[in-house]
Amino acid sequence: MRITAETDKSLVHYRMLAFVANAVAYLQQNYRDVISARDIPDESLELGIRQSYHWTTLQQRPSQLLALRVASARLCFGSFFMEDPRYSALQRIITEQVATIRLTDDDPVFEYIAQHQPDWEQDWFRKDFNTIVKLITSRRMTPRESPEWLSGENILHHLLLRETRTACHITAAAHPEFIRLIKAIVAKKLPVTVNGHESVLLAIGQYYDGLYCFDDPFRPRWFNALAGNLEESKRYRIQRVFELDI
Repeated sequence: MRITAETDKSLVHYRMLAFVANAVAYLQQNYRDVISARDIPDESLELGIRQSYHWTTLQQRPSQLLALRVASARLCFGSFFMEDPRYSALQRIITEQVATIRLTDDDPVFEYIAQHQPDWEQDWFRKDFNTIVKLITSRRMTPRESPEWLSGENILHHLLLRETRTACHITAAAHPEFIRLIKAIVAKKLPVTVNGHESVLLAIGQYYDGLYCFDDPFRPRWFNALAGNLEESKRYRIQRVFELDI
């Protein structure tokens, strides 16, 4: 039988469907508690896996095995960990995997995930929520004309100083640049609320759940929080995340 371009396209499509189904089963088997605790639906798992495979193609290294390893890392440390300076060690591992001509059963990504299991197996946002609320309340009670009133920088600085997660530790010297990065993302995504309450909430969310968590299918509490063009709706959804965790 002659294989036409259309036939080949169909085969690729069904191979991808099979890969995604198997990858979802793998994540559900190995990260069952995390997926259950976050209430991540199957369609979000599928989306995250497809995004991971797409990322490998952008690196000119399309590989289902590599995509599954990337998806596992994204699930544990945030879908945009490759852009997060807190995960430089993991970034080096992934970069080496991309450059590897032939992937083997030796899996440094899995080893890294296992090494830092306490970082991802519990919900640190929820664990620290009472502390977060106290910091937010303290900030809101400070008059804006006061010299010590800042656009959330003091909260981020405080959180960085008390950080205990081992995977995302950065030196004190790197704190200002990391805070600047988070503020730049917030300013771009919520330009009309710069220095506003919702901007601080969004900055805190990215501190705990990873940069660009609002675009992360593995973080349901934030996913699509900034969807659409209505600023009022965005602000409501951001506030709603915190209300749901009180």
